[in-house]
Amino acid sequence: MSPEAENYLLFLITHHDRMHHIVRGEYPLHALKDVINRKDIDLFNAFFLSSLVMISALGEDQILEDLANRLFIIKDLCFRIIKGETTLE
Repeated sequence: MSPEAENYLLFLITHHDRMHHIVRGEYPLHALKDVINRKDIDLFNAFFLSSLVMISALGEDQILEDLANRLFIIKDLCFRIIKGETTLE
């Protein structure tokens, strides 16, 4: 495994449950700051997809339309922050 791939893998493992806690209201949106500050759209897409799969796999929080809408709203906001169109503030 290349050092870059290992770095991405470690990043995804470290932040694997972040979105789940945000959607449940346990963490504020600012908890995504480490993810957003990387300014890497591809890495964020991988993070988002792995979060979506993880949340879908949990029996307690089934992906319903409302939950999916919240996830995609957060994703769109993060994209806008990464692109410099807005901030977390």
